[in-house]
Amino acid sequence: VAGGRPVEDAVRGAMCATGGDGGRGGAGVRHSFLPHAFGGLSGGAGAGDGDAVSTSAGPVEHFALEAETRREQWEAMADLDLFFTRVYAYFRERGLRCILLSRIVSLLMLLFTLVASFCVAEVVNWHGLMHECRDEHSCLQVDFVKPPQRPSFFMGLYLLIFSLYLAWQCLALAAEVRFLVEISTFFHKELGLDDERLQLVGWDEVVRRLVEHQRRSKFVIVKATLSAHDVALRVMRKENWLVALVSNDVLPLDVHLPLLGKRPLLTKTLEWNIYTILLNSMYDGQLRIRRDLLADTPGLKRRMVVAGLVNLALLPFSVLFMAVFFFLRHAEEFHRHPGAIGARSYTPHALWLFREYNELPHVFDERINASYEAASKYVAAFPQRELGIVARLVTFVAGSFAAVAIALSVLNQDVLIHCRIPAHEGGHNLLWYLALFSTALALSRPFAQEPEPGAPEAYLRKVASCVHSLPASWQGCAHERGVHRAFSRLFEYKLVVFFLEMCSCLATPYTLCVAMPAAADRIVDFVRRHTAYVEGIGDVCACATFELQHPPAEALGEAPGGPAPEAPVPRTHGGCDDVDGAGATQ
Repeated sequence: VAGGRPVEDAVRGAMCATGGDGGRGGAGVRHSFLPHAFGGLSGGAGAGDGDAVSTSAGPVEHFALEAETRREQWEAMADLDLFFTRVYAYFRERGLRCILLSRIVSLLMLLFTLVASFCVAEVVNWHGLMHECRDEHSCLQVDFVKPPQRPSFFMGLYLLIFSLYLAWQCLALAAEVRFLVEISTFFHKELGLDDERLQLVGWDEVVRRLVEHQRRSKFVIVKATLSAHDVALRVMRKENWLVALVSNDVLPLDVHLPLLGKRPLLTKTLEWNIYTILLNSMYDGQLRIRRDLLADTPGLKRRMVVAGLVNLALLPFSVLFMAVFFFLRHAEEFHRHPGAIGARSYTPHALWLFREYNELPHVFDERINASYEAASKYVAAFPQRELGIVARLVTFVAGSFAAVAIALSVLNQDVLIHCRIPAHEGGHNLLWYLALFSTALALSRPFAQEPEPGAPEAYLRKVASCVHSLPASWQGCAHERGVHRAFSRLFEYKLVVFFLEMCSCLATPYTLCVAMPAAADRIVDFVRRHTAYVEGIGDVCACATFELQHPPAEALGEAPGGPAPEAPVPRTHGGCDDVDGAGATQ
């Protein structure tokens, strides 16, 4: 036995080191290759600390996979998960120039949001704007910028935290450039795809060229052949676990919200925390589920509580940053397209419910985007006629006043500024009323439109054909209000989605400190029972293999002959009388 693994695995690892077809090398063989940027050990291969492997037949000497020519530079990849993830990211963002430009723009947006937050809180003289600026003469006397002064403690801490985050992002970009250049070289020289051609090819073409390159050079040394499924399993290794945890109700996500009632919250904030405390740390160097994760549930609970406390400490700053960023990002869109205020989108929790195993993000985006038109028509097929009648009145009144104000401005533009209603000093000019009525008109117009005639059943069937994941109980019941309410909880107004994200910032500390630790045993048990070992890939979520068979007991820390893993149980509902609980997937 070498490194705690059977002798057969040690021999297989030696075969991998010599370029043979040994599948997964698991006996402590360290594979070297020239592009060191991908570092680490061979994906799914052993994680030994030495340079030789001892077997009963004697030591097998480790040697570097070096070649006489530079052509063999890419003939052995170290961390295959990281390599294929970077290959996919390079494809999705369409080349080196697009990636660098996107990263720089993101940094500039972050910097602008930080500066805008500081200006709004510390630079603008709000007292002068709101109370001293009454007319043209008084406004000329008001200084709209405060005199330079030391920022408040809260704003100073806010600037410090996000400045450190900005600096960290800049350093991460500087470190990433080297890896991006190497991936770019791989695409150009090995796959024959420069950045111009990459704009026009699909992922299937990239995978085809990867498979052909594997036949030529065996750059994946843990397997003789490479398939699209192998690539997807590696790229989606962690995401598959999150899909399984969400679709099987393992994570405690339900939160009681004001005005909205009980809702499952899986927003970007909580998703990032789940990756940090669980998914990013669940694998060891051999791409096996870490034994301490399965054996040390109290340690997982401690990490959850610590993450919750950190989120609580950063709560005021994250809420302020998100509010400013949302305003800067969507204000112009709402001004240019007022109807966008009534636009809908899927909630983050719904998107994870609709996600399929091994489904790459660009494929998922295409599938979900194809459902938006039918989803919007289905929701609009159930109009609130009482609200529509009131909205038509508001639209008529607001539109009439706005039209009068615009007509007066055409006849005499000074009327908009100097005519006040009421006439005393505290009254507002017509320009203020024009902005007020225009806003009311924009808000009421989407609700005042007559619903388009259509068949709810056909719309919902079209949605189901795209999202692939609606309860069977909804079939034939699309006309029911209960189904409509359940679907509307998945397909919410964009403003409600933002409200859910803000509520998530408030609820995440509670979820991580209380709800998650209470469910830690259930999470660990689910991981233990749904882990499958794939030769040459490592441990993956059993659901993603599409073969829900018993995984090796040794990999899961169980005795051989232990209980078999349970297949995820589809959540089903009754007939049309049980449609309100239809937020689940099947």
